[in-house]
Amino acid sequence: MKKILLVIIILFITGCNYRELNDIAVVTAISVDRDKDGYKTIVQVINPTKEQDSTSSGEPDFITYTSTGKTLQESFRKVMLESPRKIYGSQMQLLIIGEELARDGIGDILDFFFRDPEIRFNFNVVVEKKNSDNKAIKTLTVLDNLSSSNIMDSIKNASNYIGNSIDVTFEDLMNMYLYDNLEIVLPSIYATGNDNYNNDSNLSSTSNYSKVIVSNLSIFKDDKLQGYLTFNESIGYNFITDNIKDTLVSFECDNGRYLVSEIINNNSDIETDVIGRKIIVTIHGNASINENNCDYNLKESSEIETINKMVNNKIEELVSNSANSIRNKYNSDIFGFRDLFYKKDYKEYNNIKSVWYEDVFNDIEVEVKSDIKLVEKGNIVGGIHDQ
Repeated sequence: MKKILLVIIILFITGCNYRELNDIAVVTAISVDRDKDGYKTIVQVINPTKEQDSTSSGEPDFITYTSTGKTLQESFRKVMLESPRKIYGSQMQLLIIGEELARDGIGDILDFFFRDPEIRFNFNVVVEKKNSDNKAIKTLTVLDNLSSSNIMDSIKNASNYIGNSIDVTFEDLMNMYLYDNLEIVLPSIYATGNDNYNNDSNLSSTSNYSKVIVSNLSIFKDDKLQGYLTFNESIGYNFITDNIKDTLVSFECDNGRYLVSEIINNNSDIETDVIGRKIIVTIHGNASINENNCDYNLKESSEIETINKMVNNKIEELVSNSANSIRNKYNSDIFGFRDLFYKKDYKEYNNIKSVWYEDVFNDIEVEVKSDIKLVEKGNIVGGIHDQ
């Protein structure tokens, strides 16, 4: 991955010779958070020593530089005092926003990066939440060999195969930020312990942290972090906003025994009744049976119909509960209902936009209709003991 980045730089920087390449520090990720002095910035760059000599023993793949400052610009400029090479941010892949900064508001940092003419807007953005010990462990400082692409791949896997996350670029984030009818939603991550972690160890020691976990979605209102969705709320949100690519739905049939169905080829349609203040979400797609620990006879069409109905009921319940729970807890229109009202009936929208959160948003009826078709039953028809 590091070699590819250097090749890209050679292709896109005109007149750049070897000496110039040897004088720059290629940024892969940046982390920004609040600090008692203002801002704390961590910049991760590719280790040029490791890049030039892959046999270098004991050398980390990346180097991190940390600085603080009263302003973002001051904090970033101080990084140059530590780095022997010019910081080059054009190939940055990941921006990590710390929880404290996110709660204060991310408008300033968005403005800072948006103004930088050297930075492209295709890098990914995540929120780094405090871990289960309520500690703000800075990922870039404790994981010297963790590539930003590894974090992005984990987020994409969670989005593509689980459904509790989304993939957001800086350009996507700016669209949410600049458009009045949308609220910001970002993926979140946190650092956690290594496989040999001892519960009696000193929790303040960064050596106890060696993994980055993709968590659920973070939810904003007016550019300020409000909190984090639960696993089911994240999936419910993605169903409503048509972001589900693949996910699992399970339900208990009897005394701790479950049937698991995989939802595939999913899409969601939304109808809007502005006058009646109603949103109708219709979910289409196919499903397969991935695990059957129940006594259902999959050779019987009536049993298949029963399972199909239970899958749809489960999805309708999950999405409805998620919509109501998110609104009650955060009163933030991350679903884009306001934008749907605006596009459907602009005249009526103008009458209610000033009181959207006070009198409208939480009173909207959300009706969910799931029309998932069970199309696959696995490699065996009945249970394994029925063969």
